[in-house]
Amino acid sequence: MRIAVYSDVHANLPALMAFIKDSAGRGVQCYEFLGDSVNYGGSPQECMDEIIKLGMVGHIKGIDAFTPPSFIDREFIEEVYSGPLAGKILLGNNDAACCGLEDPGYFAEAARISAVITKTKLLSEWHQAFLRGRPMEAPMNTCNESVEKGHEDWSVPVRYNHSAPGNLCLEEWHYVKPNINIEHLEFYFNYFKERVFFVGHSHQPCSFVQAGGEIFPVTFPLPTKNYDKAIVNVGAVGQPREGMIKGSYVMVDSIEKTIELIWFDYDIRQAVDDILNAGLPEQNAHRLIHGKAVPERTFDKTDSGRLHA
Repeated sequence: MRIAVYSDVHANLPALMAFIKDSAGRGVQCYEFLGDSVNYGGSPQECMDEIIKLGMVGHIKGIDAFTPPSFIDREFIEEVYSGPLAGKILLGNNDAACCGLEDPGYFAEAARISAVITKTKLLSEWHQAFLRGRPMEAPMNTCNESVEKGHEDWSVPVRYNHSAPGNLCLEEWHYVKPNINIEHLEFYFNYFKERVFFVGHSHQPCSFVQAGGEIFPVTFPLPTKNYDKAIVNVGAVGQPREGMIKGSYVMVDSIEKTIELIWFDYDIRQAVDDILNAGLPEQNAHRLIHGKAVPERTFDKTDSGRLHA
């Protein structure tokens, strides 16, 4: 089985649709979402509907990656996500701020303004209620069909979180970044018992393993075995950082026993237009164009050049 683990869509519909096309083309059969479906971007409801649909792929007969979300009844959605599928979509900090679970007052100005606009103007009460029902973590087993059931490697225990390992509670969202210090990593590795811990939140893909009492960074692709534990940050579908303007996710191949980082292109111009048309801060558009936060300003020739590169 091939599983796409993705995070931080941030209401960027062009990026999400490009991710769906890319992942389906690679034979992905199941989707796990680590949170932050909304805020910053101009299409929160449309993105939530697609993410909800993706959580059903591989579990509900007749639904695939390209099924129009409008074909899926909301009562049915509420039913299936109140049961075993609940952990397919996690709550992120921006989700919490846009559905009333958390005060966005601690956000930077543009993020705070965006959260208020998203909650009051762009997101229906049904979508907010759905977000309020999302869990903050999901421990589960990933099956490896390449070995006989009952073999010790048949099932790999994994955990999905939006932010770093620790005591999960609202307003306590910590980052796993490529330059994280070893003291934080030691604390995080002591906090979970599963083989692989998948995380988003920082928008910066990276991976670390613990083996033989040591913790060290590793490059993608990495195996699903041959170490004691691993922490894998999947990056962001809709809000890349560190100067990157491509989206990212990881694909877990349970037969090949690998975790691969995937980068993909998307229509940044359309995403920028969606932000501006929704009345969101221009800084949100600059963040997509440059792959990082930039000082507030109006669009210039440099921005146009990056949009059409």
